[in-house]
Amino acid sequence: MHHFIQTLKQSLQVRISIALILMFLPLSIIAGAFSYYQTYHEAEELQDDLLRQTAAYINPKTTDYTQIGSENHILIQTFGQEDTVPLSDTLGEGFHTIKGSVDDDDDDDDDDEYRAYIRQTPQGKIAVLQETEYRDDLAATAAYQSVLPLLIALPLMILLTVWITYRAMRPVKTLSASLGQRRSDDLSPLDGEGVPSEIQGFVTAINQLLQRTGENIRRQQRFIADAAHELRSPLTALSLQAERLTKLPQSDEAREQ
Repeated sequence: MHHFIQTLKQSLQVRISIALILMFLPLSIIAGAFSYYQTYHEAEELQDDLLRQTAAYINPKTTDYTQIGSENHILIQTFGQEDTVPLSDTLGEGFHTIKGSVDDDDDDDDDDEYRAYIRQTPQGKIAVLQETEYRDDLAATAAYQSVLPLLIALPLMILLTVWITYRAMRPVKTLSASLGQRRSDDLSPLDGEGVPSEIQGFVTAINQLLQRTGENIRRQQRFIADAAHELRSPLTALSLQAERLTKLPQSDEAREQ
């Protein structure tokens, strides 16, 4: 296990992959946070536009002040209207945040919060209200959906990064494997085709080393051949002399030696 971890630490492919992933992660987090923030506030602004447009098209003479567009949780009411959210006469035109409850018997702790747009009409002020909780949930849902593609793409980006670095380093692994499988007497130059330009210098240096090694081996072989040739003549002469000596009459002591 320790050897495996040590190998991973020394792996150039692992280092490049980790470096790219560590670069992607902060950028993705920043992009996701920015997208979430932007979408959230754009959704809030769209809801404000909806309140403003609703107020602009209301005719106080003909409007029935009941909940319209229940899917949008919008309420329309006039100031002083009973069984409604309490509105202060001091509220001016524009947007306001109001706390209150349609049921006046509710405790203050249970009051809901509303985003209200106040409009002044000849017949008096009207208010278009929307529950803040609903608005926040809607904005959060829209913001989450804007970030969701990035969350899905992030694991794919990590896998793609690992695959790209693997593909980029494969020629180096192939070259290393071919060197490991070579015979000890194979001094032919390495094939640098398809090897990245950053590794070409390394391949060239190995080929030059193989060439010098081959030249040294050939010189050693020539030296050995020449030395064997030079030694062959004296040895032949000594062998002939020894044969002649064996044919000459010798004493018993000389023969024993």
